[in-house]
Amino acid sequence: MFEEFISIKAGRPGINIRMSKFATFILLLFLGIGIALFSQLIIREISQRNIQIEKHRRTIERLKAEMRIKDKKLKELIEFKKLLDAIKNLSRNTLNKNEQEKLSEVIYKESQKYKYNWRMILAVIMTESNFRARLRSTDPSYGLMQIKYRTAKEAGKKIGVKLKNKYELYNIEKNVLIGAFYLFEQILKFDNVKKGIVAYNLGPSLTKKISDKKKSKDITTAYLKKVVNNYNFLKENF
Repeated sequence: MFEEFISIKAGRPGINIRMSKFATFILLLFLGIGIALFSQLIIREISQRNIQIEKHRRTIERLKAEMRIKDKKLKELIEFKKLLDAIKNLSRNTLNKNEQEKLSEVIYKESQKYKYNWRMILAVIMTESNFRARLRSTDPSYGLMQIKYRTAKEAGKKIGVKLKNKYELYNIEKNVLIGAFYLFEQILKFDNVKKGIVAYNLGPSLTKKISDKKKSKDITTAYLKKVVNNYNFLKENF
């Protein structure tokens, strides 16, 4: 019966093997099945490895993102400490510890909100009041950022800070919230940081007249020079 499938004949110089068509078909069938199974195993192995590679890639990306967040927080803490050190050092005769900490918090928060360096707000405070929270000038202007009551009321409405009376401008948080916004508003209005600082001091109308008269991108005033000098001092020392 076996001979129906395969015949073996001895001869010289070797052995001749003949297979029937059916035997050839069976052999090729099993060979094909073997190759298919092996291919599936290879594909499955490759697929599993790709899944593992993707998991590792996602883990690496997640760790990188976490590191970026931690790095950002660390930089923020370093900057906040610099701000707090500057305020403690420069206002030791005018503000108590709680007031220094409150001022640091509100300045840093507002600088983050308006996307400018905290040294700018602090430089304006140094120029305007030298950290005297209850200063009243002859204008009259009030508090750390020396804001006029009428101006403060108008600016305060835009950011939801209500003032019952002018004496509320002695409140550190309200004064800086309104002052920082008003400064940012002037910078946006003139699309120029230096002109914005001048406008904070002189008002937008007078600043525009000076700017139009000089017909230049930048203008220079004694007030602006003081703010810039204070900013550079803070940058060099804190």
